[in-house]
Amino acid sequence: MLQKISFCVFFIFFSLTNKSFSQDLIVEYQKSNLPAFLKIHDSISPDKKGQYLNLRKRISRNIGKFKYKLEIDSDNQTSHFSVIEKMSVNNQERFDNQLKGFLYGRFPHFTSLKKDSIFNDVNYRGQNYFIRLANPYYNWELKNETKTINGFKCYLATGEFIEKDALFTFDNNKKEVLHAWYAPELPSGYGPSRFTGLPGMVLQAGNQYFEYSVTKIKESDVNVQLPSKPSITEKQKNSLLKKRYLGQ
Repeated sequence: MLQKISFCVFFIFFSLTNKSFSQDLIVEYQKSNLPAFLKIHDSISPDKKGQYLNLRKRISRNIGKFKYKLEIDSDNQTSHFSVIEKMSVNNQERFDNQLKGFLYGRFPHFTSLKKDSIFNDVNYRGQNYFIRLANPYYNWELKNETKTINGFKCYLATGEFIEKDALFTFDNNKKEVLHAWYAPELPSGYGPSRFTGLPGMVLQAGNQYFEYSVTKIKESDVNVQLPSKPSITEKQKNSLLKKRYLGQ
């Protein structure tokens, strides 16, 4: 009798645990800038500092208008992350498109746990590129620090990323200081943009300039199909663009 009770308890626990990690979810995020974004580097000439600061203040005022959606298909072990499109007002469509590009939100990201990859579906000047990146894209260091986000206990992960193969040489060797808060109770491996590959879903993440924060989590039937088309690496994409537009 005791063995039967123990087995039933184990089965119920296993079923609940398995369900919590196999649910389909739709998650919404908002992006905000952090104080460092409004600091202009001393290397910028005084006559340009004002222009830079005004542009960044405009970005800061408008950044909150965009919402982002992460759709998680647990059966296919795939997610789709994209900006939630909304109509531009006051003739701001061009600025809004530039802002989405600047915020890395203009083109969708797919995460495939089966392929250990992130795919970025990009259109650059009319040319499509399906870029394959490693998942995780960043090298994370897991910390013991915790906090509660949307009712979920989250753990901190940190890292650094230094660009080596940028399209423009002035972007090389720029360092991003990264942070991510992930919830082990929610499906592992998923998160906004390239903030993935952690042992729980990422609810808040960013670098020293910008941060994604979750605003809504809901269970919903989701079907995410990874596009069946050839992919290239980011380095290959940059090489093609350099030849095409920079003559290199």
